[in-house]
Amino acid sequence: MRTFNDAAGRTWTIAINIGSAMRVRDRLGVDLLKPAKDNPSLITRLGEDEILLAEVIACLLEPQFEAHKVTEKEVYESFDGDTQFAAFDAFYQELVDFFQKRRPEVAEEIAGQMKIIQKELRLNAAKVKYAESRIDEERIFDAIRGRIDTEIDKAIRGVASGSLQEQPESTPAL
Repeated sequence: MRTFNDAAGRTWTIAINIGSAMRVRDRLGVDLLKPAKDNPSLITRLGEDEILLAEVIACLLEPQFEAHKVTEKEVYESFDGDTQFAAFDAFYQELVDFFQKRRPEVAEEIAGQMKIIQKELRLNAAKVKYAESRIDEERIFDAIRGRIDTEIDKAIRGVASGSLQEQPESTPAL
């Protein structure tokens, strides 16, 4: 069993066993016991469809809803970016653990897919961080430009009102 915390601070446990796999299959039509079958495989589909993966995880968490006094909708609402990453990681690790003794080749394939997905998530996080830094740079530039524009406006108003200091007599007039 693997645990993670959601954005509301609740601790959740993901357990994959025959009963939970049957619940997911019956409710969502997703067969966790055949993760490498089909083309694309379930692992690929889950890696590409975050909503489907969130639905699978929520289905696995369903027996805990009452203990946490939450609805499925509230669970989804508490899945911010950090929670989503932690839940996905816990799910994949639990899936690998489930297959480790039964079908090690499947566990190895899942672990490989998990590494690819984690790299993609880290790459996406790096892209977001870069974009945020560029936005911050633009804000700084806009602030500096705003200050420069303000100083220019003050100088123009000073010239227009004649409040510039008189030139000393020793300076020849043009």
